[in-house]
Parts: sequence; structure tokens; C-alpha cells
Amino acid sequence: MQAVDDAVRDVAGDVRNEPTTAVAVALSWLGSGAVNWPLRVAAKALLAWRRHWLRLAAFAPAVLTSELLIEPVKPAYGRARPAA
Repeated sequence: MQAVDDAVRDVAGDVRNEPTTAVAVALSWLGSGAVNWPLRVAAKALLAWRRHWLRLAAFAPAVLTSELLIEPVKPAYGRARPAA
């Protein structure tokens, strides 16, 4: 299994895109609260603007359930966050 993990990591390193990596690092630095909600709102607005009602109808409850049902349960697992 370690050999597969190392091979995937090598391939990911080979296809690394510096501008995309810089954007990802910037978004990570801003934090999830400052990034997640604006992106969710933008996704909902785009779905509504393009009239993808079924996708919007699926996305909105998914966001709500992830926040209302999953977030309160996470601390119960007691799992440490991965190191940066």
C-alpha cells in the first residue's frame, strides 16, 4: 500500500500547477469560514441563474444537512486534524 501511496504522490508532484497551487494556498490561509460560505453562495447563485433547479434543489439541503447534522457530531469522534 505504501508503494501505491508513494506513486500517487510522485504523479501529483509531477502535474503540480504553480498558479493553482498559489490559489489553493491563499484560500487555505484565509480559512474555511471566509472561503466556504462565499463559494457556497456563489454556487447557489450560479445554479439559480442558469436555471439548474434540480441541482440547486439537491445542493441546498446538502449544505444545510452538512452544517446542522455533521458539524455537531465531529467533536464526538475526537479525531485530530491532519498536520499542515
